[in-house]
Amino acid sequence: MHSSSGTLGDLNGGTVRVEIWSGLGNGPSTVEVGKGSVLIIPYA
Repeated sequence: MHSSSGTLGDLNGGTVRVEIWSGLGNGPSTVEVGKGSVLIIPYA
């Protein structure tokens, strides 16, 4: 997605999809999941 528009709404019952890709070529990327992971969504 290059851009998106619309009105803010309640995320209760919604989902957030996170896609991760390497921006540094074909080398491997490491992603930490579990207790050490943090995803901050800038709207409350």
